[in-house]
This record gives sequence, C-alpha cells and structure tokens, in this order.
Amino acid sequence: HIGISRMFNHRRDNGKDTGLPQALLKQARASGQLNLSGRSLGVLPSDVWRINLDAGKGQVADLSGNDDAWWNQVELSKLFIASNGLTEIPDDIGLLEALVTLDAHDNRIVVISPRMGTLTELKIVNFGYNSITDFPFEMCGLPNLNVLRLEHNALASLPEAFGNLTSLVELDLSNNTLSHLPETIGNLRHLNKLNLSKNALKDLPASLEQLHELRELDASWNKLAGLPAGMSSLRGLVRIDLRYNMIRQLPDLSHAAELAEIQIGFNRIDTIGDIKGLPPRLSVLDIRDNKVAVLPASISTLYKLERLDLTNNDFSSLPPELGTIETLKSIVLDGNPCRSIRRDIISRGTMAIKEHLKSKLASDPDEVAHKTHVAEQNGRAASELLRTTNSLNFSGKQAEVVPAAYWADAEGADVASVVLSKNRLTAVPIEVTMFSGTLTTLDVAQNRLSELPPVLARLTALVTLDCRRNQLSSLPSELVACTKLKEVLIAANRFSIMPPVLYRLSALTAIIASDNQLTEIDVDNLAGLEHIACLDLSNNNIGKVPPELGFIETIKKLELHGNPFKMPRPATLAKGTPAVMEYLRGRFA
Repeated sequence: HIGISRMFNHRRDNGKDTGLPQALLKQARASGQLNLSGRSLGVLPSDVWRINLDAGKGQVADLSGNDDAWWNQVELSKLFIASNGLTEIPDDIGLLEALVTLDAHDNRIVVISPRMGTLTELKIVNFGYNSITDFPFEMCGLPNLNVLRLEHNALASLPEAFGNLTSLVELDLSNNTLSHLPETIGNLRHLNKLNLSKNALKDLPASLEQLHELRELDASWNKLAGLPAGMSSLRGLVRIDLRYNMIRQLPDLSHAAELAEIQIGFNRIDTIGDIKGLPPRLSVLDIRDNKVAVLPASISTLYKLERLDLTNNDFSSLPPELGTIETLKSIVLDGNPCRSIRRDIISRGTMAIKEHLKSKLASDPDEVAHKTHVAEQNGRAASELLRTTNSLNFSGKQAEVVPAAYWADAEGADVASVVLSKNRLTAVPIEVTMFSGTLTTLDVAQNRLSELPPVLARLTALVTLDCRRNQLSSLPSELVACTKLKEVLIAANRFSIMPPVLYRLSALTAIIASDNQLTEIDVDNLAGLEHIACLDLSNNNIGKVPPELGFIETIKKLELHGNPFKMPRPATLAKGTPAVMEYLRGRFA
C-alpha cells in the first residue's frame, strides 16, 4: 500500500509542485471529472491545468495501454477542489475551456483570476466558505452560469455588471458584509432562489420586483426597515424569510398569490392592522419575538393557514375567529400575557385553543352577526373576504351550487382569487367570468367536474388553474386565450393524453398531471414550452421515458415515480431531478 502523502506528492507546507499520480490523471481524462477535494493542497499541481493541453496538440500521454490516447480523452468539465488550503484561483484556470462545474468551497481563497471570465461553458460555481473580497468584473459576462454560491466570504459590494449574469437560477450571497446591492440585480429574470441572509443590508433595490420567477427569498439577519413597494408583484414567490431585521410593519404581499410561508420574527412590529396585505394561500406565518398586542379578526380569511407562531409578543387575547380556520394545526403562544385563555387550555395544545375560541364565537350571537363566520352562513362572506384579500372563498361547503349572494356581493369588485374547492359542483359557475380582467387564481379542485366550460377563455389575467381531483379527461382548446397562464394543476383526474392546449400556452411554468392515466411523454411539444420548470407525471401509465427529456434545460423539478417504465430505476429517481436529467442525457444516442 502506498501512503497518501507519497501517492499524491502534492504541495503541502513547502509549496513544492510535484504533480499528480498518472492513474488519477488517466481516470480524469476518461471521465472529464477530477476530484481533488480534501487533500490539504496549498496550490494546484500544474498537471491540473495541462490535463488536456498536450492531448489537444495530437500528442499521446506516456501512460501504459492505448485507452489514454488523445482521441479517447474527454475534456475536463468538472473540477472539485473543495476543502483544501488554496489561497487563489490562478490565471491557469483559463486553460480549462470546457469547464462546466467548479467547486472550490471551503478553502482560503482571496483572489480569483480574471481569466475565469473566459470559461463560457461554466454553469455551476461554488466559492462558498472562502475569504474573497472582490468579485471579478470579468466573471459578470459568463453567459451560461446557472448556480453561483458565494456564501461565507468577505464581499462588501458587487459590481454593477453583476446584472449581466442573466442565466442565474440560484444565487447565495449569505454571510458576507454587503451593505447594498446593485440595482442591476433586477436583470436576473430567471432567478429562482436568492439568499441574502447575514449581511448588512439596510434596504433592497426596487428592481427586485422584476424577478418574476423568484420562489425563495432569504433576507434574514440584515438591517432592513421594510421591503420595496413592488415586491407584492412577485406572484411566484413561495417562501420569504425576513427574520432578525428592523421591520416595523407587515409588508404588503397581497398579490404574491403563491406565497405559502412568511418568516418575519425578531423584528420591531407592534401593529398588524388588516390582514389584506397577506396572500390568502398562506400556510405558515411566523411573527414571533415582536411587540404585537392585537391579532385582527380578519386572520380567519387565511383559509389555508397551518402554522401560526406568536411567541414572545404582547397578546393578552386572541380573536375567536382564529378558531374557525380548519387547516390550522399549530398555534404557538409561549411568552405572551394571554389572560383570556386559561393556562390549562393553552397547555393542551392547538386543538384545545381552537375549540375554546370557537366556543367564545358561538356564545355571542350579536357579535357573530357581522363576522366572517356568520357571514358565510347568510351569504355575506364574499363581502368580508373581498374587503380583506380580494379573494372569494367558498371552499369546503360540500355544496352543489354557489349561492347567488356570493356573486351579487362580488359584482364590480377586483377579485383576484376564486376558491370553490371541496364541494360537489358538477359545473364551473359561469359567474367567474365576471372577473375576466382581474382573476389570477381559479381553484375548483375536489369537485365532480367532468368538463370545463370554453368561456373560461375570457379569464385573460388567469395565472393559476387548479382543477385537481375531478373527473376531467380533456381541457377546452379555447384556454389558449389565457396567455398569462403559468400553472395548471390537473392531478387525480382521468386524462389518458396530455391536453394539447397546454402545449400552446407559452407562459406555462408548471404542469401537475400526477395520478392520471397518461401513457407517454411528448418531448417535442414539451420542448416548445420555453419556461416550463416543473413537470409532475408521477403515478401514471408511462412505459418509457425518452432520453431527449433530459435536454429540456428549463426543467428544475421532475416527478416520474409510480410509473411502469423500467429505466430510470427507482434508485436514480430517488436522487432527484438533476440526477434523473443527467441520466437521461447519458442515454441519448
């Protein structure tokens, strides 16, 4: 056995560069990947930079056998040099022209060569956990960079040209010393995940409102006093973390229709006011460790709320309406002077608290008369919800028709969301077309629908259509007029083929078609959807997955489990979307 130190002969403390073992180089030339992580390297041996250089001149490396001849070699595309003692990325990096992935996290890197900007094939760069003080201007021109990780460095600013990295999907700038961001960050239109936590940001650029594909924003542990006014337009935002800042009021995120989680604990909020600034689909609201004393009754309009953290505020009571939220599974009240609810009730947990609140609501009929709870019984729920969220909610009633009073109260209003799920409807009410210019979300899931009416084509502002758990086998071709439609949810229906109209919706980003009877994947038509990012085809009857699917680069979430195909194997599917896509590309011939 050859000891590790003898085998690698690399620079340790004396800085001597004596190269890499030939077996390792041979393997890298055959696979296009070189992993030198965790080897205590102070500099990279020159063999790394010249790994394909001589072969490119038509020379054959002096190795045993013929399988390392230049015509059998693969250019280096992936270089892993993490967890070493490197202090710089030298100019020689420019010799690796085919490099796609560079992982150099957990080193001591201070300087990055401008030659990095010549590596136009780069898609993934990880410089996290280093000591970088300046981001090279030259790297701002990388046309294909999708993932950039710069967390735990010493960056105090970014160049204005940073906005030229328009292919970025994921950006991590956490744990630096940034006090501001360039306004050009708004040019990163494809950004899906942005981490700005643990910096020194006092405000965020107004241009963030242009990041319409952003789904996750972490701006915790900064010095923010608020958010730009236009942030409410980020309709695709799913999660936002604003903990540990200096925010004094809840931001207006009412139009972020997909927002499910708001973390805004450890701030300086003393008043919540009306809930209309929050999206109705919210499932997690964390406002712990603030100074809030009153929770408004309109909290009950958050009909999908599952977790509410009120820890360490100034609540002495809770509105009885909170007990009517059927989905609410967790109310955390620790550290509040809550005198209106006995301690023994609080100690029994959320269900006991909800039952107590509902009993209070039922005990005062005069008070109930003008609240949402009774309004739903006498036909005035639409008015209450419209005042607070621009949302019309008639879900979970097990009704066969929607009362006329709902539509009468909503006439002329700017309704953005209509929720009719969990009923027994056999037809979509024609009245939804009253909101043709404003309706962005239509939820008719869990009904008894066997078809959708062609008049839905009038809903030209529609962004999300949810018709899961019905009896549908087709969609009307007239839906092509809904040019803003981004998300279509048709899971748990009776589709045997993908509805052709979906391929004509150019703005589509997500198709959820699980639990149907689909038999094939139409790659040619899917490839025409330039923005498709999420494709769920799980639990269907698909017998073959075409390798060409792996080349649709916009797909970031692919679900295929529960189908009868043999390849990819379940072990590959379990590794997630990137592994599946790479596997499919590898099978293409």
